[in-house]
Amino acid sequence: ERIRFGPNVNFIFETNDLRFASPATVSRMGMIFLSDEDMQTGCLVRAWVSRQPEALMERLTSWLDLAFDKALEWVLRVPHV
Repeated sequence: ERIRFGPNVNFIFETNDLRFASPATVSRMGMIFLSDEDMQTGCLVRAWVSRQPEALMERLTSWLDLAFDKALEWVLRVPHV
């Protein structure tokens, strides 16, 4: 049985790896795999900031420069429960 959703419904899934993904899952869901080694967080953050209102860009950049990398390093160090 399939559940039907309207054309305005979209799903986004995030996974750590594609170990259990079948070819059908990849083709139907349009999965994109980005490895940690290939994608740097700084590029993603800068791209996000560039899409924000111009009036906020300078403040966002200074806040992120002050705290983002330190916060990310701390999160990655905390043991997963």
